[in-house]
Amino acid sequence: MTHTDILSSCRVSRHAKIRQSQRGVPDIALELLVKFGSSESSFDGTERLYFSERDWKRVKKHFGPWMPNKSGKLRDLYLILADDGTIVTVAHKH
Repeated sequence: MTHTDILSSCRVSRHAKIRQSQRGVPDIALELLVKFGSSESSFDGTERLYFSERDWKRVKKHFGPWMPNKSGKLRDLYLILADDGTIVTVAHKH
């Protein structure tokens, strides 16, 4: 899957777009979660995608010296993915 295909394989709900905008989350962050993140299933059929320590090391290795300065904020992101592949929401862990 190429960089531009990652989000095109997922539909982003209106709610997720609003939350993404409110929380200042760039599209690349969603792409990184989908490509590198770990998945945790929920009882309602959704999945929570987040960065484990191992995932984050893979992201840093992928970017190398190009890793963004504000990457600490990206590290704490998660998204909720519906069973049909729709991104339902995006948020920061507290």
